[in-house]
Amino acid sequence: MVGTKEIWGSMVDVLVVCTANMIRSPLAELYLRAKFADRPITVRSAGTHPAPGDGMTRRARDAAKALGLSMTDAEAHRPQLLTREMVEQADIILGAARIHRSACVRMDLSALGLAFTMREFARLSAAVDDDTLQRALDGAGDDPDARVRAATDLVREVRGTMNPPGDPAVDDAFDPELTRRRSHYARMVSEMIPALDAAAAFADRVREAAPVR
Repeated sequence: MVGTKEIWGSMVDVLVVCTANMIRSPLAELYLRAKFADRPITVRSAGTHPAPGDGMTRRARDAAKALGLSMTDAEAHRPQLLTREMVEQADIILGAARIHRSACVRMDLSALGLAFTMREFARLSAAVDDDTLQRALDGAGDDPDARVRAATDLVREVRGTMNPPGDPAVDDAFDPELTRRRSHYARMVSEMIPALDAAAAFADRVREAAPVR
């Protein structure tokens, strides 16, 4: 049986980005951390325009609690400014919306192939069939970094072959920051969490496709 570290390598770096790093991206960070708790995957979050000194909003912390996430981590979170170094270090970038994906690409053009919105990645990765994924991973061999790149490249290639959604905004996760209404937070959760579950499911498929011996 092939171990998780042998498949994924020493560490896969996931970067989640939103605007203020107070609601969507820290909630996604906490959620993915919990999903990947048993794997060598690190998840970080940052904002394009963070508010220094502020933590997650009260309703964002309430959403984290309702999802069963670490309240210690939720209370300790402080917004971080997105930097070029973060973008360069990331193996995959998940933006809350298209503007965040674009901000990462502007910082580093090489991020074009690994930056997606959360909902976009869910939509595209679902279109990668198991046989195609297995062939790509077999072609990458045993090198963990190459296998991660091969999987991400497949999702990127799907983006180039699928018709874009009629309304591009469907790839964005709703931002409740302006109103901070409870119903708007519920809408954000209903859009974001299924997308993160889909991303985790794709990671499961990559892990389960053991290297050919």
